[in-house]
Amino acid sequence: MLNFRKFKNGTKAEVDEQLKQEKDEYPNRIAYGFGISYEHPGTFILSYIRSTNPHHEFVAIHPKGFKFRKQIFENIELLVSYFQNHINDNVALAKSSIKVGSVSDSLSGGWRNSNVDQHTESNGISRTLKVLYFDAFNLFNICP
Repeated sequence: MLNFRKFKNGTKAEVDEQLKQEKDEYPNRIAYGFGISYEHPGTFILSYIRSTNPHHEFVAIHPKGFKFRKQIFENIELLVSYFQNHINDNVALAKSSIKVGSVSDSLSGGWRNSNVDQHTESNGISRTLKVLYFDAFNLFNICP
């Protein structure tokens, strides 16, 4: 994801500003890009501008690739293709799957009902999620 051509460095606001500049240069295009979600560590955020206002959707890391709008994509190119063909779909139902302020829900990507051995510890946080957080922090050089 970090090497993807549409990956943008910066905070959500900084990415929004980059997309606004891109939209000004090419007003007939839908400006979009991926960034790191600092609000939900271990997830990415897809930001896009159709006309004037930025929109944001989460992309979760999943063992089989990426989870976006309740679907799993093996690679980023498939996710982008789906996004481009379904940009106008009603995303209200898909957004409800990621609860604001609940990183474990957005990261789990439905793993709770799968056969992944999570070894839930006494504090309720699975060892699997702890490893994901640790890997995400190391990957993005973020201090917890």
